Amino acid sequence: MTIETGSKGVSLASACVTRLKASPAFRHVFRLIFAAVVLAGPRRWRRAWWPRWRDWLRWSWLSVDRPLHGPGWLDRGILAAAAAQLASETGEDDRLLLLQLIMQFAYAFESGWYPDFADPAVRRNREILHYLFNFPIFIDTPARQDRIVGFIRRLYGDLERLHAAPLAPEVRVEIAAHVAQHYSFMPALFSDATLRPLARSAGRWLETHLRLSGHRLDHEFPPRDTEARLRVGVYVQDIEPRNESFLALPFGLGLDRNRFEPVLVTGRPPPDGPFGALVGEAFERVEVVEVEPLEARVAAVRALELDFLILANTVTAQTSTLQQLYAHRLARRHVMPVAISPNSTGLAATDFVLSAANTEPRGEAEQHYSETVKWLDGTFNCFAFGPRDPRLTPVEEGSAIAPNRPGRHLCLGRRGPQAGAGTAPELRAHPAPGAG
Repeated sequence: MTIETGSKGVSLASACVTRLKASPAFRHVFRLIFAAVVLAGPRRWRRAWWPRWRDWLRWSWLSVDRPLHGPGWLDRGILAAAAAQLASETGEDDRLLLLQLIMQFAYAFESGWYPDFADPAVRRNREILHYLFNFPIFIDTPARQDRIVGFIRRLYGDLERLHAAPLAPEVRVEIAAHVAQHYSFMPALFSDATLRPLARSAGRWLETHLRLSGHRLDHEFPPRDTEARLRVGVYVQDIEPRNESFLALPFGLGLDRNRFEPVLVTGRPPPDGPFGALVGEAFERVEVVEVEPLEARVAAVRALELDFLILANTVTAQTSTLQQLYAHRLARRHVMPVAISPNSTGLAATDFVLSAANTEPRGEAEQHYSETVKWLDGTFNCFAFGPRDPRLTPVEEGSAIAPNRPGRHLCLGRRGPQAGAGTAPELRAHPAPGAG
Protein backbone atom coordinates (compact mmCIF):
# COMPACT_ATOMS: atom_id res chain seq x y z
CA MET A 1 0.00 0.00 0.00
CA THR A 2 1.22 3.48 -0.83
CA ILE A 3 0.01 6.96 -0.01
CA GLU A 4 0.49 10.25 -1.81
CA THR A 5 3.46 12.00 -0.21
CA GLY A 6 4.82 14.03 -3.08
CA SER A 7 7.40 11.38 -4.03
CA LYS A 8 6.75 8.14 -5.83
CA GLY A 9 6.62 4.80 -4.07
CA VAL A 10 6.88 5.97 -0.46
CA SER A 11 5.25 3.38 1.77
CA LEU A 12 2.79 4.17 4.54
CA ALA A 13 5.16 2.63 7.06
CA SER A 14 8.03 4.80 5.89
CA ALA A 15 5.89 7.93 6.03
CA CYS A 16 4.71 7.06 9.54
CA VAL A 17 8.25 6.49 10.74
CA THR A 18 9.28 9.86 9.31
CA ARG A 19 6.39 11.61 11.06
CA LEU A 20 7.16 9.75 14.28
CA LYS A 21 10.80 10.80 14.23
CA ALA A 22 9.74 14.42 13.86
CA SER A 23 7.41 14.22 16.87
CA PRO A 24 8.78 16.06 19.97
CA ALA A 25 7.05 13.52 22.22
CA PHE A 26 8.68 10.56 20.47
CA ARG A 27 12.08 12.24 20.58
CA HIS A 28 11.64 12.87 24.30
CA VAL A 29 10.82 9.20 24.86
CA PHE A 30 13.96 8.31 22.91
CA ARG A 31 16.01 10.58 25.18
CA LEU A 32 14.48 8.98 28.26
CA ILE A 33 15.49 5.53 26.99
CA PHE A 34 18.97 6.87 26.26
CA ALA A 35 19.17 8.22 29.84
CA ALA A 36 18.07 4.89 31.32
CA VAL A 37 20.71 3.00 29.35
CA VAL A 38 23.50 5.43 30.30
CA LEU A 39 22.62 5.87 33.96
CA ALA A 40 21.39 2.36 34.82
CA GLY A 41 22.51 0.01 32.04
CA PRO A 42 25.53 -2.29 32.35
CA ARG A 43 28.76 -0.61 31.33
CA ARG A 44 29.63 -3.48 28.99
CA TRP A 45 26.69 -2.45 26.81
CA ARG A 46 28.39 0.83 26.00
CA ARG A 47 31.15 -0.89 24.05
CA ALA A 48 28.47 -2.35 21.79
CA TRP A 49 26.39 0.73 20.95
CA TRP A 50 28.26 3.93 21.86
CA PRO A 51 30.94 3.77 19.11
CA ARG A 52 28.14 3.74 16.55
CA TRP A 53 26.21 6.64 18.13
CA ARG A 54 29.06 8.75 19.45
CA ASP A 55 29.47 11.06 16.45
CA TRP A 56 25.72 11.55 16.06
CA LEU A 57 25.38 12.44 19.75
CA ARG A 58 28.06 15.12 19.41
CA TRP A 59 25.70 17.54 17.63
CA SER A 60 22.20 16.06 17.92
CA TRP A 61 21.50 18.27 20.95
CA LEU A 62 21.27 21.26 18.59
CA SER A 63 18.00 19.87 17.18
CA VAL A 64 16.36 19.18 20.56
CA ASP A 65 13.04 21.02 21.08
CA ARG A 66 13.65 22.28 24.58
CA PRO A 67 10.68 23.25 26.79
CA LEU A 68 10.08 27.00 26.81
CA HIS A 69 10.07 27.09 30.61
CA GLY A 70 13.10 24.89 31.26
CA PRO A 71 13.38 21.18 32.10
CA GLY A 72 10.48 19.47 33.86
CA TRP A 73 10.68 17.45 37.07
CA LEU A 74 11.61 14.19 35.32
CA ASP A 75 14.32 15.83 33.23
CA ARG A 76 15.69 17.60 36.30
CA GLY A 77 15.99 14.23 38.05
CA ILE A 78 17.93 12.81 35.10
CA LEU A 79 20.21 15.85 35.07
CA ALA A 80 20.90 15.54 38.79
CA ALA A 81 21.76 11.84 38.44
CA ALA A 82 24.03 12.51 35.45
CA ALA A 83 25.83 15.35 37.24
CA ALA A 84 26.36 13.13 40.29
CA GLN A 85 27.88 10.34 38.20
CA LEU A 86 29.99 12.87 36.30
CA ALA A 87 31.46 14.16 39.55
CA SER A 88 32.89 10.73 40.38
CA GLU A 89 33.65 9.42 36.88
CA THR A 90 37.34 9.39 35.88
CA GLY A 91 37.43 7.86 32.39
CA GLU A 92 37.46 10.42 29.56
CA ASP A 93 35.09 8.44 27.34
CA ASP A 94 32.69 7.79 30.20
CA ARG A 95 32.71 11.49 31.10
CA LEU A 96 32.06 12.46 27.50
CA LEU A 97 29.07 10.11 27.33
CA LEU A 98 27.58 11.65 30.49
CA LEU A 99 28.12 15.12 29.05
CA GLN A 100 26.38 14.07 25.85
CA LEU A 101 23.45 12.92 27.99
CA ILE A 102 23.29 16.22 29.87
CA MET A 103 23.37 18.15 26.59
CA GLN A 104 20.20 16.31 25.48
CA PHE A 105 18.12 17.53 28.41
CA ALA A 106 18.92 21.18 29.18
CA TYR A 107 20.89 24.27 28.31
CA ALA A 108 24.19 24.42 30.16
CA PHE A 109 23.07 27.23 32.48
CA GLU A 110 20.29 25.09 33.96
CA SER A 111 21.89 21.64 33.66
CA GLY A 112 23.35 21.44 37.17
CA TRP A 113 26.81 20.92 35.62
CA TYR A 114 29.58 23.50 35.31
CA PRO A 115 32.69 22.97 33.17
CA ASP A 116 36.18 22.23 34.39
CA PHE A 117 38.38 23.46 31.55
CA ALA A 118 41.18 21.18 32.70
CA ASP A 119 38.95 18.20 31.84
CA PRO A 120 40.11 16.69 28.50
CA ALA A 121 36.53 15.65 27.76
CA VAL A 122 35.59 19.34 27.77
CA ARG A 123 38.47 20.97 25.94
CA ARG A 124 39.04 18.26 23.29
CA ASN A 125 35.45 18.25 22.06
CA ARG A 126 34.39 21.55 20.55
CA GLU A 127 30.71 20.67 20.76
CA ILE A 128 31.02 21.00 24.56
CA LEU A 129 32.31 24.58 24.27
CA HIS A 130 29.59 25.33 21.72
CA TYR A 131 27.04 23.96 24.17
CA LEU A 132 28.27 26.29 26.91
CA PHE A 133 27.53 29.34 24.75
CA ASN A 134 24.08 28.16 23.61
CA PHE A 135 21.13 30.05 25.13
CA PRO A 136 17.38 30.14 24.51
CA ILE A 137 15.97 32.72 22.13
CA PHE A 138 12.78 33.04 24.17
CA ILE A 139 13.24 33.73 27.89
CA ASP A 140 9.95 33.49 29.75
CA THR A 141 10.70 35.10 33.13
CA PRO A 142 13.06 37.70 34.63
CA ALA A 143 14.26 35.01 37.06
CA ARG A 144 15.40 32.78 34.19
CA GLN A 145 17.11 35.74 32.52
CA ASP A 146 18.95 36.44 35.78
CA ARG A 147 20.12 32.81 35.93
CA ILE A 148 21.44 33.02 32.38
CA VAL A 149 23.29 36.29 32.98
CA GLY A 150 24.72 34.94 36.23
CA PHE A 151 25.99 31.87 34.37
CA ILE A 152 27.52 34.10 31.66
CA ARG A 153 29.31 36.28 34.22
CA ARG A 154 30.76 33.25 35.96
CA LEU A 155 31.73 31.56 32.68
CA TYR A 156 33.53 34.58 31.21
CA GLY A 157 35.18 35.35 34.54
CA ASP A 158 36.62 31.84 34.57
CA LEU A 159 37.69 32.18 30.93
CA GLU A 160 39.49 35.43 31.76
CA ARG A 161 41.38 33.79 34.65
CA LEU A 162 42.12 30.78 32.45
CA HIS A 163 43.62 33.02 29.77
CA ALA A 164 46.03 34.49 32.32
CA ALA A 165 46.99 31.05 33.70
CA PRO A 166 50.14 29.17 32.61
CA LEU A 167 48.56 26.61 30.28
CA ALA A 168 50.29 23.91 28.27
CA PRO A 169 50.59 25.11 24.66
CA GLU A 170 48.31 22.40 23.26
CA VAL A 171 45.64 23.18 25.88
CA ARG A 172 45.70 26.88 25.04
CA VAL A 173 45.38 26.08 21.33
CA GLU A 174 42.36 23.83 21.92
CA ILE A 175 40.48 26.23 24.21
CA ALA A 176 41.27 29.31 22.10
CA ALA A 177 39.98 27.64 18.93
CA HIS A 178 36.73 26.49 20.53
CA VAL A 179 35.99 29.80 22.29
CA ALA A 180 36.82 31.85 19.18
CA GLN A 181 34.47 29.77 17.04
CA HIS A 182 31.49 29.64 19.40
CA TYR A 183 31.47 32.37 22.05
CA SER A 184 28.31 34.34 22.75
CA PHE A 185 27.03 36.49 25.58
CA MET A 186 23.96 37.73 23.74
CA PRO A 187 21.51 37.47 26.69
CA ALA A 188 23.72 39.85 28.71
CA LEU A 189 23.28 42.46 25.98
CA PHE A 190 19.65 42.71 27.10
CA SER A 191 20.41 43.09 30.78
CA ASP A 192 22.05 45.56 33.15
CA ALA A 193 25.27 43.50 33.19
CA THR A 194 28.53 45.37 32.60
CA LEU A 195 29.63 44.16 29.19
CA ARG A 196 33.28 45.20 29.11
CA PRO A 197 34.71 42.21 31.04
CA LEU A 198 32.65 39.79 28.95
CA ALA A 199 33.66 41.35 25.64
CA ARG A 200 37.31 41.70 26.61
CA SER A 201 37.56 38.07 27.76
CA ALA A 202 36.04 36.87 24.49
CA GLY A 203 38.25 39.27 22.54
CA ARG A 204 41.43 38.00 24.20
CA TRP A 205 40.64 34.39 23.34
CA LEU A 206 39.76 35.36 19.75
CA GLU A 207 43.01 37.31 19.38
CA THR A 208 44.95 34.40 20.90
CA HIS A 209 43.37 31.94 18.48
CA LEU A 210 44.24 34.13 15.50
CA ARG A 211 47.85 34.60 16.62
CA LEU A 212 48.27 30.89 17.28
CA SER A 213 46.84 30.24 13.81
CA GLY A 214 49.57 32.36 12.22
CA HIS A 215 47.76 35.69 11.76
CA ARG A 216 49.66 38.93 12.33
CA LEU A 217 47.25 41.21 14.16
CA ASP A 218 49.60 44.18 14.51
CA HIS A 219 50.71 46.26 11.58
CA GLU A 220 52.98 49.26 11.07
CA PHE A 221 51.82 51.67 8.40
CA PRO A 222 54.36 53.74 6.44
CA PRO A 223 54.76 57.41 7.37
CA ARG A 224 51.95 59.44 5.87
CA ASP A 225 52.13 62.71 3.98
CA THR A 226 51.20 65.34 6.55
CA GLU A 227 49.90 67.62 3.78
CA ALA A 228 47.51 65.00 2.41
CA ARG A 229 43.84 64.74 3.35
CA LEU A 230 42.90 62.27 6.08
CA ARG A 231 41.65 59.07 4.46
CA VAL A 232 38.50 57.83 6.21
CA GLY A 233 37.37 54.32 5.34
CA VAL A 234 33.90 53.01 6.14
CA TYR A 235 33.61 49.22 6.16
CA VAL A 236 30.29 47.61 5.17
CA GLN A 237 30.30 43.92 4.30
CA ASP A 238 27.44 44.20 1.77
CA ILE A 239 26.38 47.68 0.72
CA GLU A 240 22.64 47.51 -0.03
CA PRO A 241 19.48 49.34 1.13
CA ARG A 242 19.36 48.17 4.74
CA ASN A 243 20.10 49.52 8.20
CA GLU A 244 23.87 49.04 8.35
CA SER A 245 24.30 50.68 4.95
CA PHE A 246 22.11 53.60 6.02
CA LEU A 247 24.32 53.94 9.08
CA ALA A 248 27.43 54.12 6.90
CA LEU A 249 26.42 56.71 4.31
CA PRO A 250 26.30 59.84 6.50
CA PHE A 251 29.93 59.34 7.52
CA GLY A 252 30.82 60.21 3.95
CA LEU A 253 28.04 62.66 3.14
CA GLY A 254 28.95 65.17 5.83
CA LEU A 255 32.76 65.25 5.68
CA ASP A 256 34.66 68.28 4.45
CA ARG A 257 36.28 67.04 1.24
CA ASN A 258 39.06 69.59 1.63
CA ARG A 259 40.23 67.79 4.76
CA PHE A 260 38.93 64.24 4.39
CA GLU A 261 38.86 61.58 1.68
CA PRO A 262 35.89 59.21 2.36
CA VAL A 263 36.35 55.67 1.03
CA LEU A 264 33.76 52.88 1.14
CA VAL A 265 35.29 49.43 1.74
CA THR A 266 32.86 46.62 0.94
CA GLY A 267 32.59 43.01 -0.15
CA ARG A 268 30.47 43.72 -3.23
CA PRO A 269 29.77 46.70 -5.47
CA PRO A 270 26.74 48.88 -4.61
CA PRO A 271 23.56 48.21 -6.59
CA ASP A 272 22.43 50.41 -9.44
CA GLY A 273 19.61 52.89 -9.06
CA PRO A 274 18.90 55.67 -6.56
CA PHE A 275 20.67 53.93 -3.69
CA GLY A 276 23.81 53.33 -5.74
CA ALA A 277 23.76 56.99 -6.78
CA LEU A 278 23.56 58.01 -3.11
CA VAL A 279 26.55 55.78 -2.32
CA GLY A 280 28.48 57.45 -5.12
CA GLU A 281 27.65 60.85 -3.65
CA ALA A 282 28.71 59.81 -0.15
CA PHE A 283 32.13 58.40 -1.07
CA GLU A 284 34.88 59.49 -3.43
CA ARG A 285 35.66 55.89 -4.26
CA VAL A 286 34.46 52.38 -3.53
CA GLU A 287 36.99 49.64 -2.82
CA VAL A 288 35.66 46.09 -3.23
CA VAL A 289 37.69 43.52 -1.27
CA GLU A 290 37.28 39.76 -1.42
CA VAL A 291 35.60 38.25 1.62
CA GLU A 292 37.69 35.06 1.67
CA PRO A 293 40.30 34.11 2.63
CA LEU A 294 40.73 36.23 5.75
CA GLU A 295 44.43 36.88 5.07
CA ALA A 296 43.65 38.33 1.64
CA ARG A 297 40.92 40.59 3.01
CA VAL A 298 43.22 41.90 5.74
CA ALA A 299 46.00 42.59 3.23
CA ALA A 300 43.61 44.36 0.84
CA VAL A 301 42.27 46.72 3.51
CA ARG A 302 45.75 47.46 4.88
CA ALA A 303 46.95 48.32 1.38
CA LEU A 304 44.49 51.25 1.33
CA GLU A 305 46.57 52.93 4.07
CA LEU A 306 43.52 54.34 5.81
CA ASP A 307 43.94 56.88 8.57
CA PHE A 308 40.61 55.86 10.10
CA LEU A 309 38.38 52.86 9.58
CA ILE A 310 34.77 53.15 10.73
CA LEU A 311 33.36 49.70 11.50
CA ALA A 312 29.84 50.18 10.19
CA ASN A 313 28.72 46.54 10.42
CA THR A 314 27.09 45.78 13.75
CA VAL A 315 29.06 43.45 16.02
CA THR A 316 26.75 42.10 18.71
CA ALA A 317 28.02 40.04 21.62
CA GLN A 318 28.91 36.89 19.68
CA THR A 319 31.59 35.50 17.44
CA SER A 320 31.59 36.26 13.72
CA THR A 321 33.92 36.46 10.75
CA LEU A 322 33.72 40.25 11.09
CA GLN A 323 35.15 40.00 14.60
CA GLN A 324 38.10 38.05 13.17
CA LEU A 325 38.66 40.78 10.58
CA TYR A 326 38.32 43.64 13.05
CA ALA A 327 40.82 41.99 15.41
CA HIS A 328 43.55 42.93 12.91
CA ARG A 329 45.05 46.41 12.73
CA LEU A 330 43.52 47.51 9.40
CA ALA A 331 43.94 51.28 9.68
CA ARG A 332 45.85 53.73 11.83
CA ARG A 333 42.75 54.17 13.98
CA HIS A 334 39.64 51.99 14.31
CA VAL A 335 36.31 53.63 15.20
CA MET A 336 33.09 51.77 16.03
CA PRO A 337 29.78 53.64 15.77
CA VAL A 338 27.48 52.17 18.40
CA ALA A 339 24.41 50.88 16.56
CA ILE A 340 23.31 48.96 19.69
CA SER A 341 24.33 50.52 22.95
CA PRO A 342 26.13 49.73 25.05
CA ASN A 343 27.99 47.03 23.12
CA SER A 344 31.78 46.67 23.03
CA THR A 345 33.91 44.80 20.49
CA GLY A 346 36.33 43.77 23.26
CA LEU A 347 39.14 43.96 20.70
CA ALA A 348 42.48 45.63 21.35
CA ALA A 349 42.54 47.05 17.81
CA THR A 350 39.34 49.11 18.26
CA ASP A 351 40.43 52.52 19.55
CA PHE A 352 37.20 54.48 19.91
CA VAL A 353 33.43 54.12 20.01
CA LEU A 354 31.13 56.91 18.91
CA SER A 355 27.90 57.22 20.86
CA ALA A 356 25.43 59.71 22.33
CA ALA A 357 24.56 60.36 25.96
CA ASN A 358 20.82 59.82 25.50
CA THR A 359 21.29 56.23 24.27
CA GLU A 360 23.72 55.12 26.99
CA PRO A 361 23.32 54.24 30.68
CA ARG A 362 23.52 57.56 32.46
CA GLY A 363 26.94 58.18 34.00
CA GLU A 364 28.30 54.67 33.46
CA ALA A 365 28.82 54.17 29.72
CA GLU A 366 32.61 53.93 30.06
CA GLN A 367 32.17 50.85 32.28
CA HIS A 368 30.69 48.95 29.34
CA TYR A 369 33.38 49.59 26.72
CA SER A 370 36.94 48.36 26.33
CA GLU A 371 37.30 51.21 23.81
CA THR A 372 37.56 54.92 24.59
CA VAL A 373 34.09 56.51 24.38
CA LYS A 374 33.72 59.63 22.23
CA TRP A 375 30.50 61.59 22.43
CA LEU A 376 28.45 63.14 19.64
CA ASP A 377 25.68 65.67 20.17
CA GLY A 378 22.04 64.71 19.84
CA THR A 379 20.81 61.21 19.11
CA PHE A 380 23.61 59.30 17.44
CA ASN A 381 21.98 56.32 15.72
CA CYS A 382 18.95 58.13 14.36
CA PHE A 383 18.79 59.56 10.86
CA ALA A 384 16.75 60.15 7.72
CA PHE A 385 17.55 61.08 4.14
CA GLY A 386 14.41 63.16 3.60
CA PRO A 387 13.29 63.06 -0.05
CA ARG A 388 16.55 61.23 -0.92
CA ASP A 389 15.55 58.27 1.28
CA PRO A 390 16.14 55.19 -0.94
CA ARG A 391 13.41 53.32 0.96
CA LEU A 392 10.69 55.65 -0.33
CA THR A 393 8.59 54.69 -3.33
CA PRO A 394 9.98 56.47 -6.41
CA VAL A 395 7.86 59.40 -7.54
CA GLU A 396 7.79 61.31 -10.78
CA GLU A 397 9.56 64.63 -10.98
CA GLY A 398 7.31 67.47 -9.85
CA SER A 399 4.91 65.27 -7.90
CA ALA A 400 4.47 65.38 -4.12
CA ILE A 401 6.82 63.36 -1.90
CA ALA A 402 4.99 60.76 0.16
CA PRO A 403 5.14 61.71 3.85
CA ASN A 404 6.99 59.48 6.29
CA ARG A 405 4.57 57.54 8.45
CA PRO A 406 5.14 57.15 12.22
CA GLY A 407 7.40 54.21 12.93
CA ARG A 408 8.70 54.11 9.37
CA HIS A 409 12.25 54.69 10.48
CA LEU A 410 12.13 53.28 14.01
CA CYS A 411 15.67 53.96 15.25
CA LEU A 412 16.55 55.50 11.90
CA GLY A 413 14.47 58.60 12.30
CA ARG A 414 16.82 61.57 12.25
CA ARG A 415 20.33 61.40 10.93
CA GLY A 416 21.84 62.80 7.76
CA PRO A 417 24.96 64.60 6.57
CA GLN A 418 25.17 66.23 9.99
CA ALA A 419 26.44 62.91 11.32
CA GLY A 420 29.57 63.12 9.22
CA ALA A 421 29.99 66.76 10.13
CA GLY A 422 29.61 65.84 13.79
CA THR A 423 32.21 63.11 13.42
CA ALA A 424 34.78 65.39 11.83
CA PRO A 425 35.74 67.23 15.05
CA GLU A 426 36.42 63.86 16.71
CA LEU A 427 38.63 62.79 13.80
CA ARG A 428 40.54 66.05 13.97
CA ALA A 429 40.85 65.85 17.75
CA HIS A 430 42.28 62.32 17.56
CA PRO A 431 44.35 62.25 14.40
CA ALA A 432 45.93 59.13 13.04
CA PRO A 433 49.61 58.65 13.89
CA GLY A 434 51.67 60.91 11.65
CA ALA A 435 48.75 63.14 10.72
CA GLY A 436 49.42 66.84 10.61
